[in-house]
Order: sequence, then C-alpha cells, then structure tokens
Amino acid sequence: MLTIKHVTRAFGKQPVLRGVDLEVGQGGIVCLLGPSGCGKTTLLRIVAGLERADSGDVLLDGHSILTQPVHTRDFGLMFQDFALFPHLTVLQNVEFGLRMKGMDKAARRARSREVLELVGLSGFETRDVAQLSGGEQQRVALARSLAPNPRLLMLDEPLGSLDAALKERLVVELREIIKRVGLTALYVTHDQHEAFAIADRIALMNAGQFEQVGAPAEVYRKPETVFAARFLGLNNIVPSGTFGIAGEGREVLLHPDGISLDETGKISGTIRESVFLGDAFRVTMETSAGIPLTFKVAARKHEEMQVGEAVRVSIAEEYVIPLKATAKNAATL
Repeated sequence: MLTIKHVTRAFGKQPVLRGVDLEVGQGGIVCLLGPSGCGKTTLLRIVAGLERADSGDVLLDGHSILTQPVHTRDFGLMFQDFALFPHLTVLQNVEFGLRMKGMDKAARRARSREVLELVGLSGFETRDVAQLSGGEQQRVALARSLAPNPRLLMLDEPLGSLDAALKERLVVELREIIKRVGLTALYVTHDQHEAFAIADRIALMNAGQFEQVGAPAEVYRKPETVFAARFLGLNNIVPSGTFGIAGEGREVLLHPDGISLDETGKISGTIRESVFLGDAFRVTMETSAGIPLTFKVAARKHEEMQVGEAVRVSIAEEYVIPLKATAKNAATL
C-alpha cells in the first residue's frame, strides 16, 4: 500500500533521514519507534506531505504522492497536542474534516455521531472541548481523524501528553478501535512499552536508519544490534567468550529473561541491588569477573534478595543473543 523509496532529509548539514526504504502492506499497525532525533517524526511528516524530502519518493498503491497536496492524500493525522479547535463543540470538531470535503450537513452529523460512539463519547456532542479531560480530548482527536474514513491513519506521539496510568489504558483502547475500523496505521512513539502494546510490527530507528524490524515480541526477544538491545533496556551485553559463553558476533546479549538463580550455576557473584516491582524483583548482581548482570526474580518464588548476598545463576542457551554493530536500512512491514 505504502512505499518509501530511499528517502533522505537533512536540516542544514545535519542528516536526519539517510536513504530509508520502507514498505507497508494493507492493514495492521506499524510503529516507528526510537529516541528523540532519530528521524521518525520527520519520516511521518514526509509521508503526510507536511515536510519535503531532499531525495527519494513516497508511493501510494504504486503512484508517487510527493507532489500531491496534503488535503488530497486522504490521510488521517493525529498529534500529541490533539490540535482541537477550542471555540467549537465536540461534534463541530469531529465534523470539521467532513465539512472540508463538502459533505452535506445531515451526512456529516450522522458520520460524526457514529465515530463518537466508536470512541466512547456518545452524549458529548455539545460539550466544550476545553472542559474535557486529557483522555476525552484524545478521543475527540481520534474521532476527528477517523470521521473521513482515511486510507492511512498517522499518529505522532498521540499519548505523549497523558499521565502514565491513563496512557496505559488508552493505548489498549486505541489499538482496539483501529483494529475494529480496519485501518492501516503508522504510529510514532519513543516509548517502547507503548509500541509493544499497540503495534503489529515495529520499525526501530536510530540516527535516520532502521536498526531492526519485526513483531514486538521478536524485537524484544531477539534484538539484532547493540543499539536495539540498549534502547530496549537490555544491558547485559558482554564480549563473546565471557563466562565461557561464545556467540557469533563480537558481543552477545545475555537476555535477562533467560537468567535464573541456580545453586549449580557457572556464574557467581554478589547482589548489588534489588528493586521490588510488584510481581518480581529486579536484581543486579556483580559477577566475580566484575561484570554487572540484571535479571528478574519472581516475587512469589523468592524473598527479596539482600544486598551483599552471594548467588549463582545460569543462563539458558537460547537466551544468548549475538549482536551486530551495524544497522540495516530497508524494511518491509
């Protein structure tokens, strides 16, 4: 459905996108995940037509849209600040895009009420948007994006201004709504937990390139590069051969999910930190080789690990992940 061909973009002498290639099939939610400044929002804005590319092309169903005006691309856009009109009611905000398309009053009222019901805001039609909570404003912005039935829905950090508890609930609802409508969505976030919760596929970006592409569980379970592992908070990275563990690359990740307390384990050390997470303790041990390792211990199976306590651990072979230093730059999602 959507093809991005070798797109580059620089601001002054600073390259932001380094010739990225991306293919997105019909349906599904694709998440551009990465730190601030990696190029994910710039790529989204180029697809939307809000930003120009220095070179390359963007195609929709095989046809270039680079010169096509924003309002004719039939895309839905949703941003972090929601961009609602404070002087309009909820219903008038949702109707705005339909009015711009020339839809008659009766039809746009019916469609607006339909999407408001979809996002759980039936009965809010006459409310002042300025009096709504952040979560309610987010739903209005989503309803406005969905009302014209766009071919592609693009969301740029849509939950970024919400508190953690509200974000955790709304990201699940947002995925359910997008799936119910059957839209293709391109979703931008820097939050890995948000990406894991909403995406069918993740494209992890770094410095204007793709580091790794895959299903959320695959990206977390088997990061391919040193950057990918560290960005996901997986910091047990050691040179191949450490603890007698060999890997294909120069460095390997000892995935924390594969590390367990084991009285007969080959890796010994001392507990340096134990943090209670509710269902588990996050434990950091300093090994006898002076290398820190972090892993989790189920709270229902173990008492809190005491700082200074001597322990032994083992790691399952399938959780020793070889890491590459280089990124790939083409992705098919």
